[in-house]
Amino acid sequence: MCSGVLFDLSYYDQMRDPARRGFAFVAGYDEAEKAAPYLRDTLDLSGHAERVRCPVYALHGAQDVLIPATQVDRLRKAMAAHADMTFDIPEDGNHCCHNLYAVVRPRMADWLAERLGTRT
Repeated sequence: MCSGVLFDLSYYDQMRDPARRGFAFVAGYDEAEKAAPYLRDTLDLSGHAERVRCPVYALHGAQDVLIPATQVDRLRKAMAAHADMTFDIPEDGNHCCHNLYAVVRPRMADWLAERLGTRT
């Protein structure tokens, strides 16, 4: 289950602060520019997403200003052959659909319950 689809950080240089600085800090860098090569090389699902075999639920707000919609497109393309892939992209959702918890959390829970066999 993923909330806020992040396929790679190819767009890192175009990312706005404080998000860029936040990614750099988590990666152990004091300066966002110095973190760029590491983050672009490390946070990349290319060659990995295609190998996922478990059910996947991907939630991404269409109004997300932190992670562009192109990230959803990249994941969708990489996992095109995946049999159990659900994309939930609410039009009015912001980053990780934080503004729609009351709407998306029950949907996520229902999806998970169905996969675990607790719902018929």
